[in-house]
Amino acid sequence: YDIFSAVVGFLLALVVSQVVISLRLRDFRARERYRKLSQRDTLCGVYNKGALVAIATAYISMANPHVFGTVMLIDIDHFKQVNDRFGHYAGDEVLRGMGEALQGLFRAADTIGRFGGDEFMVLAEGLVDETVAERKAIELQDLMRQIGVKAIGEEVTCSIGILLVEDAEVTYESVLREVDEALYESKRAGRA
Repeated sequence: YDIFSAVVGFLLALVVSQVVISLRLRDFRARERYRKLSQRDTLCGVYNKGALVAIATAYISMANPHVFGTVMLIDIDHFKQVNDRFGHYAGDEVLRGMGEALQGLFRAADTIGRFGGDEFMVLAEGLVDETVAERKAIELQDLMRQIGVKAIGEEVTCSIGILLVEDAEVTYESVLREVDEALYESKRAGRA
């Protein structure tokens, strides 16, 4: 009787422990799924601004005083007119296309996010080749024209500010100021 009770008790404890582990694992997976969803812009499939800023700030803090990388700030030209003329669904298609284009154009290790509205940011850690950065910007312009034709039947362009940081001590705020100024320089020079 004692052996029988011990075996039954052991089996019951085993079953209970498996149920508890299963519930904890399911809870962990759900939390992880919600955490990832909270970091993503659901329309474009890239990081949202909060996650983007957190990742960029963490990288800069970790890498200082020897930061290497390229930051691009991208603004879809005349995006309000796209929404006004063709509707918000068409505007969403353009935004979604931009997210897909950026993800296809840059490395999986690069940080891509929707900075706000029709602005996107890319942080390419370690990329300090001006030729490569310019080529990526040109390729993005070509992709945006195609996205526009597909979404609204007209070309859509974007203005791009590019900042290369090579072995420098910077802050997130200083990087943002400089790349933002580069973006506005691009707009003043005629956009696209």
